Amino acid sequence: MNQFSIEDIIKILFQNNSVERDRLLAEYLTYEDARKSDVTRILLDQFHDFTEGLAISKYQTLLKEVSEGKRQIAGDIMQQARAAVYKELEPILSGKQNDTQEIQAIQDKIHTLASN
Repeated sequence: MNQFSIEDIIKILFQNNSVERDRLLAEYLTYEDARKSDVTRILLDQFHDFTEGLAISKYQTLLKEVSEGKRQIAGDIMQQARAAVYKELEPILSGKQNDTQEIQAIQDKIHTLASN
């Protein structure tokens, strides 16, 4: 699985809030160690929750495809779902992902999962 830097995580988590993203990117490296540690922990927790929510949604989609006969079970489906999520995040970091509706759809899925 891909490893993302804290800067990458900030870009992903704040993809729809460029003001906050740019501020945090500029200030993060200037933080004192204790503050940087606290911010890092919060960012990592949020990133984990974000990616895990997306992976669960993808997992449910894959299971549905298996039940409909559209896909064969090949290995760990949850691991495949997580890998697919990380692959979907790469365009955000490369600057190729500008589709706000697609981003909103992903965030809506997370909100729906969190509400259930």
